[in-house]
Amino acid sequence: MILIGFTDNVGRKGINLDLPRKRTQKVSDELVTKVVTKPYFEVATEGYGPAYTVASNETEDGKNRNRRGDLVSKVNQPEHLLQ
Repeated sequence: MILIGFTDNVGRKGINLDLPRKRTQKVSDELVTKVVTKPYFEVATEGYGPAYTVASNETEDGKNRNRRGDLVSKVNQPEHLLQ
């Protein structure tokens, strides 16, 4: 499984790329410690910052929706993440 983190477009690009990576790594650590039994599952993390928005960053609601994490099965991985 892959944990993918996103942010809104507020702030510096470097921070917006680093923040979701740190968040998804923390979730991954918790999953591996408390839930996932190795070697049956491998957990990878990615941070895409403000890329691939699901809502407009022009409103607070849209920004809140873009600050998210997605859990993706490697079997059903979206095409843009295979590159």
